[in-house]
Amino acid sequence: MSVITVSFKGLTKIENLLTGLPKNIKKEIGNGMFQIAKNHQRGLRTQLNRTSQRFDYKIWNSIKAKKLSDNQSVVGMAKEGFMLDSMKTHWVSLKPGRAITAWAMTRFNGPLPSAIQVRAHPFVINGLARGKAGKDKILQDSLDLAIKNSRG
Repeated sequence: MSVITVSFKGLTKIENLLTGLPKNIKKEIGNGMFQIAKNHQRGLRTQLNRTSQRFDYKIWNSIKAKKLSDNQSVVGMAKEGFMLDSMKTHWVSLKPGRAITAWAMTRFNGPLPSAIQVRAHPFVINGLARGKAGKDKILQDSLDLAIKNSRG
């Protein structure tokens, strides 16, 4: 499984700020970061649905948010997702037994060509942009919850 690393500017400043604060604040900010990772997961899946002409459950199911530690979360995706996103335009032969040949038979009327040109279906950039929506509010809510819980 490949991993997408999303870095936020100023994150080291936040980590330095958190070193002197109570443990529950670190935990709540970590939970907020995981919520942001889940938003990115949702954004990537939504964008994959909108971009890809053939819905692929293998790629869709492989896009997962994962918590690595208390304050670090990542979004992982299968290698095929990266390939679909970034491949160069190329020709593919339509040989019997291939999934692309079956797909081509539903799209072409009459005799099939010997090969078709395929292109990338970029979805990662737009999917990550979708996932960024609301990140400030999530972090603010996490911080507010931690402060509320630390005061008892």
